[in-house]
Amino acid sequence: MKKQLFIFSILFFLAFSGKAQNTIAKMVYEEAEEAFDKENYALALEKIEETEKLLKNGNPKTLYLKIMAKYHLLKDDYAIIKSLKADCKYYLNKYESNDGVQDKYREVYKISKELTAIGDSDEAIQKNNEKVKAEKIRKEKIKKLIFYASELCKKFQFKPGLDRSSFIQQNEFLRKVYLKYSGYYEGVASYSPKISFLGWEKDMCDTEYPVISTNSDDVVISYYINYAGGKNKSDSHWDEFNNIKKSLYDQFDKKYIYEKDAQSITISIPKSTEDDTTVLYISFHYQYLSKKYSRIYLIFQ
Repeated sequence: MKKQLFIFSILFFLAFSGKAQNTIAKMVYEEAEEAFDKENYALALEKIEETEKLLKNGNPKTLYLKIMAKYHLLKDDYAIIKSLKADCKYYLNKYESNDGVQDKYREVYKISKELTAIGDSDEAIQKNNEKVKAEKIRKEKIKKLIFYASELCKKFQFKPGLDRSSFIQQNEFLRKVYLKYSGYYEGVASYSPKISFLGWEKDMCDTEYPVISTNSDDVVISYYINYAGGKNKSDSHWDEFNNIKKSLYDQFDKKYIYEKDAQSITISIPKSTEDDTTVLYISFHYQYLSKKYSRIYLIFQ
């Protein structure tokens, strides 16, 4: 009788322990899904593997999520291609007759076909990792360029898409100049579409020398503002301008930098790392006005 009770106790303990382990595995798997949804694929993979250890094997759900996490991680680490191919092969063989995973089965099949065309030799892995690394650096430079442009826009209070009145109102510096100097000039260019200009001519070499231009709908399409200006600073302004140029080339892809001449440089700002459409041009210009006066001015357009 004691022997039977002992065996029953062991079986009960194992059953209870297994049930608890399954509960923990379920929670860890939910953490994996959450990480995957947040595009944290490395953490998702870590949690999936932890789940499989708790279950002591995989299942269609865990293996599918593992494959999808690895597929996304392939963009950052090509070395996992061998294990990803093996996972796809196992999934396709193991669950071929499982009607409950048809949609996921098709996805894995498509990934498997895509991977078939990709080599998994050490040489191929190294070559693709170099390609991935270069792409990562490229995207980081674009992010940095977009951030750099946004900081310049903030500093000089440039906001695209506003009408002239709204642009002046949101630009604290421009508002002060507008109130301070009544002797501004206006003009209309003769070419089409009509471009209107509004500027302040207090002192061309003063830092307060803004000009805005608007299109026929009265929307601001460009903003000129002094970056630096003053008397007897032509050498320091020229040095500063060249330091700006060097900094742009050091930080960003040459693809987004254009030099019209030695005294001007323009950067084009793409929409995002995935969309190369130019949304803004920012130009730096050095101008020698006289023996005494010089300046560096910015154009947002």
